[in-house]
Amino acid sequence: MERIYFIGGVGKPGEFGGEASKNKEIVRILSERGYDVTVIDTLNSSKNYLRLLPLAWAIFSAVLFHPRATIIFSTSFGNIYPFIKLFHALGLKRNIIYWAIGGVFSQWILDGKFDRKYLTVIRRFIVEGEKMKRELAQAGFKDVIVVPNFKTIPRIQCLDKYNDGKIHFYFISRVIPQKGVPAILDCARRLNEMPELCDRFEVDIFGPIEPSYKEDFLSEIKNLDNVSYKGQLNLIDPENYKTIARYHYMLFPTRWIGEGFPGVVIDAMIAGTPVIASDWNFNSEFIKHETNGYIYPVNDNNALLALMRNAIESYPGSYMEMIATCRHLADEYDTDRCLSKNMLTRLLSF
Repeated sequence: MERIYFIGGVGKPGEFGGEASKNKEIVRILSERGYDVTVIDTLNSSKNYLRLLPLAWAIFSAVLFHPRATIIFSTSFGNIYPFIKLFHALGLKRNIIYWAIGGVFSQWILDGKFDRKYLTVIRRFIVEGEKMKRELAQAGFKDVIVVPNFKTIPRIQCLDKYNDGKIHFYFISRVIPQKGVPAILDCARRLNEMPELCDRFEVDIFGPIEPSYKEDFLSEIKNLDNVSYKGQLNLIDPENYKTIARYHYMLFPTRWIGEGFPGVVIDAMIAGTPVIASDWNFNSEFIKHETNGYIYPVNDNNALLALMRNAIESYPGSYMEMIATCRHLADEYDTDRCLSKNMLTRLLSF
């Protein structure tokens, strides 16, 4: 049985988020496929350095006692960079895989934040998009495999959309400026200034609010009668997909530096809600313009406004076809498909 040391943020059964949700899926599928997996959980280790002690011990054990084991790092690269430098300094050669979280890692290499000479101890990179693969190739790394983000895809019944004469938009993610929430509020405000459109749409916002932004955010939406904050929605519960499935479009005007292929885009496809998204990082690789959503230039609120206006005025048009496409494409990101037996063999063979 092949031994694997899996090092990354996993968390407790009830803890989720971008890294934890993805890593839970990886660990589950590796265990189900018969691999001997030792998990070293680094979730929130930056807030509690005592959690790094098991990490150091696991790496020490893997290096000394199991030299043929595969070591998978699946966390922010800053968390493991000191260990990578130590491997390099000691001249240790092991089967190390970095399973990249998010979409900024390769750019940081090109910018010199991480010295590429140390990264030569990593034998393989697994990344979420072709853009990162190209950037790693530019940095001199050739053994790079693209595996998009994935989820266990729930089977939900097709539900009717809101049918009150309005187009219903939603946003679901962390409620922070970098995710584009101010852009949504700006466009809603401007649409409300158009007499022919002001009563033909609504926007609901889901997600945890960043404390430093909470006061400004809540103050702004008080002045927007058709914009509401709906709290957090846990999509680990398949029943909650029925909530977002009622909406017509998801808004995703992100410009967050760490954005890779976010799970909320897969959630939108599962629910049959086309995504209106900024052309940021990997977004255009998975959101095809006028197929399962719309892409517009980053930071261009006028373009976002035009797409929201078009969504309101052109409905239904080809909308039903887009719903069907979303639900069909969601199956491509099912964990069992993305991490099939053949794919795992490819990822873990040296």
